[in-house]
Amino acid sequence: MVGNYDLTFFIAQVFGIISIILNIVIVQFKTKEKMLIGMIISNLVVATQFFLLNAITGGIISLINVIRCIIFYMFKKVHKKPSLLVLLIFEVIVIVSGIISWQNIWSILPIIATATYTYGIWQDDVLKIKYISAIIGFEWSIYDIMVRAYVSFVQGIIQVISAIVAINRYKSPKMRNGV
Repeated sequence: MVGNYDLTFFIAQVFGIISIILNIVIVQFKTKEKMLIGMIISNLVVATQFFLLNAITGGIISLINVIRCIIFYMFKKVHKKPSLLVLLIFEVIVIVSGIISWQNIWSILPIIATATYTYGIWQDDVLKIKYISAIIGFEWSIYDIMVRAYVSFVQGIIQVISAIVAINRYKSPKMRNGV
């Protein structure tokens, strides 16, 4: 143990570093399919980090995000959009699981961020997903500080910056045409 930190804390921060790398890359993808695959992997890494830090709400919400991304990916692969009912089911699951796993007032942040992002990736517009990614990066950063996920805090800030860069790149005619 170093100071107030043990080996588990340091391992959790390593998962945070992996999350940083994944999320910088994910927001730069041009297609929703690639973004969803990246989000599946990223949310597994983040869930592991939160469980190591005993941030139960964040861990459970991240696992729900994995399931959501898999289902949304399956819809996208068959060129369909999940129905409004599917969206509402996930929103209810997020809210209920957040209430059940509630630890303190900060537990509201992953609930809000995930509900917002669930709506965002339900959209087919990749640009909207990138905008929402910037917003939720900020929300998760606050939660990360409160649960001692310090590296993930940095990841959240980088996610905001990376999303802004991706938005500007995506808006350019060259990028929109897949170049």
